[in-house]
Amino acid sequence: MPVGTVWWADLGMLRPWHLRLLDDTERRRLATIVHPRSRRQSTLGAVLLRLAVARHTGASADRLRVVRACPSCPGQHGRPRLPDHPVGVSVSHSGRRVAVAVGDHAGADGWTGLGVDVERLDPGRPPADLARWCRQEAVVKATGDGLRVRVRDVTVTRSRLLGYPGRPELRGHLWDLRPGPGYRAAAALVGPPPLPPRPRIVERSAAALLTGRRRRPARGVRRARRVRLARRARCDRGFPAA
Repeated sequence: MPVGTVWWADLGMLRPWHLRLLDDTERRRLATIVHPRSRRQSTLGAVLLRLAVARHTGASADRLRVVRACPSCPGQHGRPRLPDHPVGVSVSHSGRRVAVAVGDHAGADGWTGLGVDVERLDPGRPPADLARWCRQEAVVKATGDGLRVRVRDVTVTRSRLLGYPGRPELRGHLWDLRPGPGYRAAAALVGPPPLPPRPRIVERSAAALLTGRRRRPARGVRRARRVRLARRARCDRGFPAA
């Protein structure tokens, strides 16, 4: 059973009109980011989050209330939450890749965290080590603990959470994702038991969401549509449908 969707985007998909989807708080937060690429990454992440949640819930992307309150300070740089909708979200970016995970909240005590992490390959770091880091980071992001937990203290396999510092009751499912050549990525579903027994994550391109264009119908669908339109035109002119 699907428990979440990971939407993938490239920095080249960012458009000027995307800024109109953000609220004043988000624009002020983004304006404080000095490095241009980091600002573009964060902007695309904020925009894609809104579009993905709108797709998931049916709400208007520009009317969503996104809260990023930090649990340790007054800053707006914590895990994003949507108080008006029962969904969990997570955002990650590295290099040109941006990922947003969206899923429904569920769990024994009312919550399940969803986390995603993507990292660009480093020539000086073994890919297997980076993949393990992505799994650990995805778990920490799913809990919302951030810098309060050392990522390397989280014990994981390729598909399971085995141990979390200070919270032995937590369980988790993990997935290695497909971010494209030159990257590693992972997603995590974390919470108290019981978790869904056979969950899965769906990965999708965010190109259609970000451009506003729908995928072109298959050739047979297009031909059938033309035939229907032609018949309708004949009837409108008073001729019998062929």
